[in-house]
Amino acid sequence: MAGNELRANLANGGTALGAFVMTDGVFNAETFGHAGFDYVCIDNQHGLMDYAQTLQMLQAVGSTPAVPIVRVHDRNPSSVERVLDAGAYGVIVPMVETAEQARVAVAACRYSPVGTRSYGPTRGGLAFGADTAGASDVACFVMVETKLGLDNVAEICAVPGLDGVYVGPSDLALTLGSPLYPKSDVVYEAINTIREACDQAGVTAGIHGGSGEQSAKFLAGGYRLVTVTQDYTLLAQQARTELAVARKG
Repeated sequence: MAGNELRANLANGGTALGAFVMTDGVFNAETFGHAGFDYVCIDNQHGLMDYAQTLQMLQAVGSTPAVPIVRVHDRNPSSVERVLDAGAYGVIVPMVETAEQARVAVAACRYSPVGTRSYGPTRGGLAFGADTAGASDVACFVMVETKLGLDNVAEICAVPGLDGVYVGPSDLALTLGSPLYPKSDVVYEAINTIREACDQAGVTAGIHGGSGEQSAKFLAGGYRLVTVTQDYTLLAQQARTELAVARKG
């Protein structure tokens, strides 16, 4: 894969549809990579994989047309640097609530003097080249999914070098006192507020769609990076559907 096609596409005002992989399945990651998604995100935050499996999954997705990215398990810069060294083309950093936390996330993606990333790209050197200039093409998204993050979203979006904000609707609903399903009006208002802040700052608005129908609505509402589905829920839903058909028959 030459260059970061996902980052270039979004920087030019395009849209991207993706999938999350949450099981420790290299084949699942590769299958999603060949399914037509623009990106496949390996979920280190809530997923079941360890670092060795994450590395293999990045290799698997890297062999497909999809761009491999990782949601890291926390805001620690070492979590960001480790997956970038493994060859991730971008990161989604969870639970970012302030502009300072967003600045730390961005800095972890860039080498000195621009950032704080320690040099040692290992497999990342195959993806972007061993020189430090290549790392400037790494995409950095931070998650706004708490009340405090929502209150500070304009300042977060304005952080230099940030590619975009990714909304976690479930945590956002919880922090706003809303049930997970169905989402209440207050959650959709917050989702719209975040999208407006992204547009104002000129960064990408991203969100976890969860289904094709909901993802289409988010796209129509101005979101440009939308995760359509994830492996374990898709597997469980389809299994229940086929079992119900068989029992009915």
